[in-house]
Formats: sequence, C-alpha cells, structure tokens
Amino acid sequence: MTVAEVLKKASYTNGIFGKWGPGDVGTATTAIQKGFDEHMGFLHQAHAHFQYPRFIYHNDREYALEGNSDTAHKTYANEVVAAKALEFIRRNRARSFFAYLPLTVPHGRFHVPEDSLAEYRCEFPESPPLSSENGRQAPQPEPRPAFGGMVSRLDRYVGQVLALLKELELEQNTIVFFTSDNGGIRFSDNFFFNTGRFRGSKGNVYEGGIRVPMIVRWPGRVPASKVSGFAWAFHDVLPTLAQIAGVKDAPRCDGMSVLPTLLGKGQKPPTELYWKHSRYNSKAGAFSDEIPMQAMRRGNWKAVRSKPNGPVELYDLKADPGETTDLAPQQPNVAAEFDRAMKAARVPPRRQKEPAHPWWESRS
Repeated sequence: MTVAEVLKKASYTNGIFGKWGPGDVGTATTAIQKGFDEHMGFLHQAHAHFQYPRFIYHNDREYALEGNSDTAHKTYANEVVAAKALEFIRRNRARSFFAYLPLTVPHGRFHVPEDSLAEYRCEFPESPPLSSENGRQAPQPEPRPAFGGMVSRLDRYVGQVLALLKELELEQNTIVFFTSDNGGIRFSDNFFFNTGRFRGSKGNVYEGGIRVPMIVRWPGRVPASKVSGFAWAFHDVLPTLAQIAGVKDAPRCDGMSVLPTLLGKGQKPPTELYWKHSRYNSKAGAFSDEIPMQAMRRGNWKAVRSKPNGPVELYDLKADPGETTDLAPQQPNVAAEFDRAMKAARVPPRRQKEPAHPWWESRS
C-alpha cells in the first residue's frame, strides 16, 4: 500500500509530479492505479534521465512535449511538470491534498535551458565535456554550469510552491518536506563537494550515499531553524504522514511516525536502520543472485558491506562520521553479529515485469 492509498482513507486528493518508479506503462502499478488522482511526469527511472524527451505521461497517457526531437530541444520536461504541480495545488486549495514532487533535477544527464546555463557560465573552471550516451543524448560541453543551473532551477520550482501556498493563505495548514532519495553525485574531481565530509556518494551505502537532509516547514507547529540529529529513513514517511492526516488504521510497516520529533517533543530513536542496494540485470529481467551491498545502523555502530558478497566493515559514526577507520578487525564479534543480522534482514527482490517501453525511442 502506498502513502497515497493510505491518505485516501482521510479523503485526501493526491497528485504526483515527476518520477514514479514502481510500475511502467502497461503494468498494474502505475501511480494512477496506486492511490494518486493525477500524475504528470515519468513512469520509468531510465526515461526520467532525459530532460527533453518527445513525451512524458499524464495519467498514463502520452503527453507530447512541443519541439523535442533527436536534434531539437525546446520544451524542458521539468518546467511542464512543475507547472502542473502548481495547477494541482491551486485547484485543490479548498480540500485536503497531498502534492508529491519527485522532480528530476539535478540528475544526469546534465541538460538545462539556456537561461539557467548562462547563470553559471564562466563562474566555474572548465572541466572535460560529457560525451553522448549511446548516441541517444546530446553531449554536454559545459557540465559544471549545467549542474549548477539544474540546482538553481530546482530552487526556483520549490520557491514557486512556497509562494503559491502563501498566496492561497495555506502556509499555516500545510506541512512541506524537502529531501532527496539518495546522496549527492560526485564528479571525478569532486568539484562541488556534494557529500561534504561523508564518504561515498550516490550508488553506495556509505554515509555519502544514503545520508541526506530532511527539511520540514510547518509554521507554528514545527520549530523554525531547529536542527535535529534524529535519524530516520524513508520507511518512516508513511506512518508519519498517516499520523499527520489522522489515519488510524494505517498498515503496519518497518517504519515509525516521527511526528513527535517534528513537533519538538521527545522520542526514542529507531533501534535499527537497514539499507541494501541490489544490482539489476536488465537482460535477464532479474536481480543478481548475490548478497547485495548492505548497511545497518544500531546506535552509533554502522556496518557496511560495500561490495556484493563482500566482507563487513564496521564504523563508529559518533567518533568517525566520515567512515575512515574500519573497526571490524578490532571488534570481530560486533562485525559478525551485524553480518548475521544483515543476511537475515535480506529478502530477495521480486522478479521485475519489464513491458515494452514505448518511450524508448522518445528520448532526446
């Protein structure tokens, strides 16, 4: 059951604007079939890599983007998606709504309209250009200005949402969450220092790959400017939103509501957090038969299996937040217990249904 399906129990109208991953067109698990009343954007993460596709999806139907082709880039997908999100909020201002905006900037490949590119041109030292990917995308000769432009463009979209809530006098009764689904990307020279002092980046389970900010805004309810070190994860989102919406019979899951922490009240932290990153073989249509990359946190201890079928590393995040010193040799019993726990926590992924992708030739 999705968050949207849970919120339906409280009569919410739900919209998603951006990338949806659980089901592509032709499956029974598209956003519209899983509790959302409106979806504008992408249904497959690979389609979402393209900023100027020939079409995206609106409620499971193809939505053409004017002027986009293999050789022409006119309509920026995220511009259309963000505008539709604002329409949704304005249209539903008199009822309870859930607006989910998984926008696809910044994300590779780095393509952005000229106004955003020009904002950072000549601001950064030059870097090697990014070449075309399998001949499907135009190369990017200015990757650093493009990345900076994408970040600022996301800032603009978020600002438009906040400005609209203020215009509609909805600020006091609307809670806004801003976060990321993974840690920052790291250029070969780490020019932007996206992950700060943390080791790793998107695609692995070190702190740089999984630790992200969670910014929450709810005037008069969530204390402003307060910083919390309370660790929570995405499986806590469903029970948290269910409690905010007053849903009493939300399904049980691995997560917990963190609403008390958001409201500035005391709360016991989770006893355990677990992550895994499985490799998918698209040709076989299945995940690799192996113990995947894994991480588990209990208090200040964190165990990492940095490679499939690899050994367990052990870190004390309080003393070593950058995960520089593997303590497994000094703490073999602790490492062995984490090894057993992570193997027990693993559930083999379900086989994926990969229908024909009508968007495959729509990329540009």
